Amino acid sequence: MGLIISRFRRKKTTKDILEDLETKIKRIEKDGEYKEQTHKRVIGLIMVNSVGLYVLFALLYYFIYVGKSQYWVHSLMYASPLLLLPVLVIFLRAAISAYYNWSLNKNRVKLSKMREEKKKILEEVMDTETYKVAKEILDKYGTPDEHSKALKPFTPAINAPSLPSTPIQQKQRQLAMLTSTPRNMHMVAATPGAILNGPRLRSDQLPRPLPDSNKSALDKVVDYLLKDGPNYRMALVCTECLSHNGMAMIEEFDYVSYKCAYCGRLNPARKQRPSAPALCSPPALTFNNGTLGGGDDSSLASSGTESEEERETDKRTDTEETDHPPSPVEGEPKSEEEKKQD
Repeated sequence: MGLIISRFRRKKTTKDILEDLETKIKRIEKDGEYKEQTHKRVIGLIMVNSVGLYVLFALLYYFIYVGKSQYWVHSLMYASPLLLLPVLVIFLRAAISAYYNWSLNKNRVKLSKMREEKKKILEEVMDTETYKVAKEILDKYGTPDEHSKALKPFTPAINAPSLPSTPIQQKQRQLAMLTSTPRNMHMVAATPGAILNGPRLRSDQLPRPLPDSNKSALDKVVDYLLKDGPNYRMALVCTECLSHNGMAMIEEFDYVSYKCAYCGRLNPARKQRPSAPALCSPPALTFNNGTLGGGDDSSLASSGTESEEERETDKRTDTEETDHPPSPVEGEPKSEEEKKQD
């Protein structure tokens, strides 16, 4: 009989299951919040009452038993409530905290299991149900992350590794991407070789390194003193494609000419660097009587007389050598036959 009744019983839909799970999750969350508040309230009441009782016992002991007994055993027995009350309060507080912690952990385990079950059902909904039904269910029972997954189910990964292909396939793929919309067709007609001839960059590679924003105090001081940070530089922006081509120092910005790394346009310098003046040759030194001082005239005169005397002595020696007759020892030079006979 039970089998027959179970067959005719209506099967729960996904919405009904999610509705039951949602009500249970909310009930467990409310129960956990209530238990946490109750735990704090009970601990506070125990501490306040224990302090009040301790003060009351201390006053009673002081006014009734202090100085009345001659034996220390009786005094210790009368003071036993003051010694035992803190210990009882500590044990009672530990027991209450252990109970509430156990109850809260139990609720957390149930809550995590229900959330996992709810997550699995929502994943099945995204895989099996239509987009309209899945969007409606996720709007009502799903989290923002799951809702974003449903809105973007076919978003390709940016950094996914591409499959190896031939150059012909790459060109066909680029042409298909360019001719997919009229705007892309207009771009191809305007710049036919800009994309094929442009620089190739990977999707995860930046054209230039980004400056570190978390600089230390020492780096900031060095940048301020040397004027070498990005705040003291000018951006090199191409006049054709308005692309960023690095930075230049403020002093050299007007005199820098560069070629754009994206479109290849040559951007001339705004100003021409001033050329340095030509170096003049040193004036030639003239040894004239007017240029030299008066003390040098005597030295020149003395040197002139000495040179004249040397010339005269050379002439005399030459004339003496020519006028001197040959010595008899030397005689006339021998002929070749005499030399052979000797």
